[in-house]
Amino acid sequence: MSDLTTAYRRLLVAYPARYRRERGDELVGLYLEMAGDRRRPRPADAADLIRGGLRERLRVAGLSGLSDGLPAAGVIALAALGAIAVYYLATVEVQHLWPYSFNAPIGPFRTPAALAYLGCLVAVLAYAAFPGRVARAAGAGAVLLLGALLLVRGAIGMPVVTMPAYLLIPLFALSALALGAPRAPSWPVRLTPLAVTVAAVLVAAAHLPAPLAGESEPVGTIWETSTWGYSFCCSYLSPTTLVLHLTALALLAIGVVVALWDASDGRARGAWTLLLLLTPIALMEAMRLYPVEPFFTVASRLAASNELQVCIVGLLAAAITGVLLPLLSGQAIRLSRRRRVLD
Repeated sequence: MSDLTTAYRRLLVAYPARYRRERGDELVGLYLEMAGDRRRPRPADAADLIRGGLRERLRVAGLSGLSDGLPAAGVIALAALGAIAVYYLATVEVQHLWPYSFNAPIGPFRTPAALAYLGCLVAVLAYAAFPGRVARAAGAGAVLLLGALLLVRGAIGMPVVTMPAYLLIPLFALSALALGAPRAPSWPVRLTPLAVTVAAVLVAAAHLPAPLAGESEPVGTIWETSTWGYSFCCSYLSPTTLVLHLTALALLAIGVVVALWDASDGRARGAWTLLLLLTPIALMEAMRLYPVEPFFTVASRLAASNELQVCIVGLLAAAITGVLLPLLSGQAIRLSRRRRVLD
């Protein structure tokens, strides 16, 4: 067995065992014919095999519809990512931070987090101008920048980036979901994230009234971050936390509209889009879910740090929306199919 054949067979691990037994030889043979004299699989072939394996696993689990809902969810996630990046760049990153904030300025910006936000904006621009490989590379760059920022934030006690991890995790989730945006979109679709991002720029420039509602009276606006900075844990009144809450509500509303629109035409694609959006929504609402039982008790037993507790709550909520709900949906679909066959 050649090294190339062995390499392709290793990539087949992405497929279910039964599929490998029944069609593994046929699939490897097909790729060997296309490979010619190469000694290693092309990155594109490896990615194609992995994607095919994941789709097959989803189909077996009754979740093949997720691939139908992913393109719309990816576009919506990219638009939200661009808007949030604009907000953080226009407020915390250019305003004077409160004196107890530790940071390492990068050019005109207050923290290295600005590099990740700029990467998100590059991804938005690339998707509008060069959808396909260029846009996918720019999107992957945004994922890597946000992932690196999250690792640095978690590895250092008093970080150079004064941004709580529970604000970074949902941004990372949005950037990962944005990679699912279609490769060859129509002009309205490819311009949607850019239009939302430009709208966010205009809103930020105008500082449209958006008060922070306290228990009895307003305590400022979402544009006044010089006192709060990124905020240390844990207040849902901080501007940066409220913006994620408002974004989560907007994503939920858009997801519901898309689901109802497709349902009116007898399609389930919109419901899958909504299901995919629920994971970043849950992560963005971690602060609101933090005091809710049983989240609070579980997080308190697992960690002593308030910030880490909020992160745990967000991840628990994401596990429910991103793992438990899809599994239950898949089981329901599989049972429905079996009943149809029996009938």
